[in-house]
Amino acid sequence: MDEQHGRPRRVSLGRLLIWAWLVAVALCLPASELVGAGERLLRVFDASTGRPKTTFTVEIALTVEEQIRGLQGRASLQPGSGMLFLYPEAALRAFWMKDVLMPLDIVFADGQGRITEVLKQLPPCLGPVARCPSYRSRSPARYVLELSAGQASAHGLRLGDRLELAP
Repeated sequence: MDEQHGRPRRVSLGRLLIWAWLVAVALCLPASELVGAGERLLRVFDASTGRPKTTFTVEIALTVEEQIRGLQGRASLQPGSGMLFLYPEAALRAFWMKDVLMPLDIVFADGQGRITEVLKQLPPCLGPVARCPSYRSRSPARYVLELSAGQASAHGLRLGDRLELAP
């Protein structure tokens, strides 16, 4: 209450939203899991032990527009970061490197998040569309992870390892 005028004190909507966001973050995420807007943590679990192997900070490509754009026009990715493409169901997937400015590793995972294929050191394609090869999954994939070239090996990603988004 505003003691001088006997009426409720006004709080700006912006300030209220900031406080609500801070409270939500504090209640929902451990400090180690705070990432930038639009980013999530992706954990990789070892196929043989089931133990956590590594973690990536990923941008999520969920909409058709985000999936079409992917990493086009990007000159680099930070080590330990990537883009995760999420699909409603597992299906054969095809990716190309048109207008991607850096080599990439592409990791395909099935409906349970198990890695089924790792394509490494795929070169960018800056020429005409007709010259850009398509990189296809050999089995249905629901999740596709794009990383800077060399990151799949650097983090020891192997067939059978499991991808899981942190809560």
